[in-house]
Amino acid sequence: AECVLAEFLLSGSTTIMEMSFDDEIMGGDAIEPVERVADAAGRSGIRCYSGPRYRTTHYFEAEDGSIVYRPNPSSGRDRFELCKTFCADWDGKYDGRLRTMLAPGQVDTCDPDLLRETRKAADDLGVGIQLHAGQSIQEFRLIRKAHGMTTVEYMNETGLLGPDFIIGHGQWLTESSDIDDLSAHEIEMLLSSETTVAHLPWCKGRRGGVIDSIAKYKNHGIRQCLGTDTFPGDMFNEMRMAAVICKIVERSAAVGYATEVFEMATVGGADAFGRPDLGRL
Repeated sequence: AECVLAEFLLSGSTTIMEMSFDDEIMGGDAIEPVERVADAAGRSGIRCYSGPRYRTTHYFEAEDGSIVYRPNPSSGRDRFELCKTFCADWDGKYDGRLRTMLAPGQVDTCDPDLLRETRKAADDLGVGIQLHAGQSIQEFRLIRKAHGMTTVEYMNETGLLGPDFIIGHGQWLTESSDIDDLSAHEIEMLLSSETTVAHLPWCKGRRGGVIDSIAKYKNHGIRQCLGTDTFPGDMFNEMRMAAVICKIVERSAAVGYATEVFEMATVGGADAFGRPDLGRL
């Protein structure tokens, strides 16, 4: 944690959102590792939004490539309670540099009631929400099969969408992954709610995936920002990847301008946190 915090600071990031360790990684429900990471962030001098994760189920990839889900004890509610307590106890520490968020796990690992409970808790606590969604075609198809709706419709129906809500990834929000294939009412849901999509271009690119595309999100007026989701903690790397991948996808040099990706990495991130005091000189 200390290493990556230094990496972020040295590469120019003054404010980050981190999802900390969770039971998926640590193999247990203890909140103490989350507190240790939050403390490291506070001592580093960075502004940090800490959002430990919780979920109804874990997922694994079977040998045949299929996705297998395993229920969590208490359907993730015990962990949810710990995360809510963490948010209440740690928000505003270190002279306000440490803030907290609710971060339910990937959209396909959370049942509708957990997501609705998340929205209510976020409103009660006055904190934002981050959720990984649009990560794979398997996820999109599972949401549609299980709930009879698209991923965007599902997030809207459970009350998540809003100016305090960040979608991590946003690659597969349609069957084709082409953002121009979003329906008019889905675009309106994202627009009117002022939801932000946080793209993670290096993480997706090294796995053979691309965002299709940041130019299309921009043309629809949907709010965007950039994240890493992996090593290195270097936003300049993410800006380069975002700009170049967009040009490749769109087969045009007239998209993904430096000014656009720079705005995503600065103003876009600040707006996602509801912080007009950040991201601008």
